[in-house]
Amino acid sequence: VVEDWVARAVELQIPCSDSFDLKAVMGNPVEMRDWNLQGLPSDSVSLNNGVLVTRGKRWPLMIDPQAQANKWIKNRYGKELKLTKLNNSKMLVNLENCIMMGLPLLIEDCEEHLDPALEPILQKAVFESEGRLQIHLGDKDVDYDPAFLFFVTTKLP
Repeated sequence: VVEDWVARAVELQIPCSDSFDLKAVMGNPVEMRDWNLQGLPSDSVSLNNGVLVTRGKRWPLMIDPQAQANKWIKNRYGKELKLTKLNNSKMLVNLENCIMMGLPLLIEDCEEHLDPALEPILQKAVFESEGRLQIHLGDKDVDYDPAFLFFVTTKLP
């Protein structure tokens, strides 16, 4: 894809470099070194994925057959990180608490389908009501702390 893009840019006489590396453009070397210390592998694909996870506008779904992303997220956020699984009966309660308190939440080992109740979270459907940020969760609106972080991992290829 990058090669086609570069070829087209050259064809249109748009100045560009011969290669593109996301981590070189959007990454911070000090932060990437911290990621390595937190368990993220130092290969280019892992670092580029780390940039996407930390800089993306959407919540990440990490396809993680070797549990490397799980380990990295757990080490990165430490005891502050809350863990759950979709089949956990208290998943929505945990999610609500994390949203209101601005804590990071990792939903591990997702299968092919996500709970429909997660839709407003995945869409970041935050709205303002009476001067407070809120999000619809289940059958109610809950206060939304902008510090909230949400991660989803799956072992499925």
